[in-house]
Amino acid sequence: MKAQLQTFARGTADVLTMMGVSATLPNDSAVPDSFFSRYELAIIIGLTRDLRGAVVITMATGTALALAGQMMGGMVLPELDDMVKSALCEFANMAAGTAVTALAPALTADITPPTLITGQKLAIMAGQETILLTEMETSLGKMEIHLGLETA
Repeated sequence: MKAQLQTFARGTADVLTMMGVSATLPNDSAVPDSFFSRYELAIIIGLTRDLRGAVVITMATGTALALAGQMMGGMVLPELDDMVKSALCEFANMAAGTAVTALAPALTADITPPTLITGQKLAIMAGQETILLTEMETSLGKMEIHLGLETA
């Protein structure tokens, strides 16, 4: 599962780089010490076929606003409105799609449409008993990538 998590981190970093955002690819992963996210925004994408589970990208609201602004040509965005949420979901969709493509042909996976949730004390369970996470530093702020997969 560590290898798959690194593939999702690499896919996220690649998409950020295409958008002009610098990102440091993390080298480590860990089992979270809590189900609660340290950030108040999470984008969830389900995985089916050979990979069954979910990938969740979490970040602070400020990071999310900066990312959506970067996606929209450098706009300053004051709030998480529907346009911003749509942009963030598209970012997560591109990151997951890039990762799933990199895993082929060894593993096949389909991704579900992204779901964005916000709030304090978000519980990230990804539908699985075992979850790994890694944290990525970007020029816009930190992001965490959580991966939960079914085991055979």
